[in-house]
Amino acid sequence: MEKLITAKQASDLHSNYFTQRIVYQYLRDNDVDTHIQKIRELYKSQRDQMVQSIKEYLPSEVEHTKPEGGMFLWVTLPEGMSSLDLFEYAIQEKVAFVPGDAFYTAHPQHNTMRLNFSNSSEKEIVEGMRRLGNAIEKMQTIN
Repeated sequence: MEKLITAKQASDLHSNYFTQRIVYQYLRDNDVDTHIQKIRELYKSQRDQMVQSIKEYLPSEVEHTKPEGGMFLWVTLPEGMSSLDLFEYAIQEKVAFVPGDAFYTAHPQHNTMRLNFSNSSEKEIVEGMRRLGNAIEKMQTIN
């Protein structure tokens, strides 16, 4: 605790005491480790469902990560396909994602995107990937 106090004093001069007491009481009254384990299990299940749904509904040329943590998958579309252009088709299908361009400081890869799996049920993930697959198909058909 001494080291934490010293680190805190070095990082700021004064913190909101009331908020600190609320956090302290929460941590005393709740088993945070159990809660974190529940979240990890839920996120793993959602991640696995998204990975499976990508394989089922998106073209085989689409590549994706399988993260060991976090809340997002990184997806790479076939070369020459713009995620910014795809976004317009996806919105028509009532599904959204974050185009990958925003995550590059230089030389963005326009065929990348980030998908969140932590904010949707497994059923919603399946439907979202089905809709995204429809958007890709429409885009490929028109272009």
